[in-house]
Amino acid sequence: MEMYVEGLRIYCHRGWPNREWEGFRIAIFDFEGGVPGEMLWPENGVPKWVRPELGSFEGWCDFRVLCVPRDTTFIAAWEQFYDLPNCDAASFDTGAWRGDHTWYRQNGDWKRWEGTNLMLRVRVASGGAVTPVSLGRVKALYR
Repeated sequence: MEMYVEGLRIYCHRGWPNREWEGFRIAIFDFEGGVPGEMLWPENGVPKWVRPELGSFEGWCDFRVLCVPRDTTFIAAWEQFYDLPNCDAASFDTGAWRGDHTWYRQNGDWKRWEGTNLMLRVRVASGGAVTPVSLGRVKALYR
């Protein structure tokens, strides 16, 4: 059965730096070789710009994605699109458990962001049960 990514769930935080929603970009990259590589979705190679619909609140936002990462591991990505102070803040898990599943890109190079996790989840679907065949960046699977 074919597995596909049907959405990204991202915790959006409006409080910093300017209490406004400007929007950000999302994408799916392959994760072969243990480092993010080619963009799988969107297919045009440009991350999709999205904007939270939370009014004056913060919380989980769902964004539709249609990506079929065939026989590959993958990484879901959130990109801060605007510069300070016109940017939406990234949210990170602050609990006792902190893994090493988050990456960042600086000067064209991908680097692991140690000791914290971006609050981004992948919603995966298939014709049957959800199969966690791609665990590069996936911290939780939602149906």
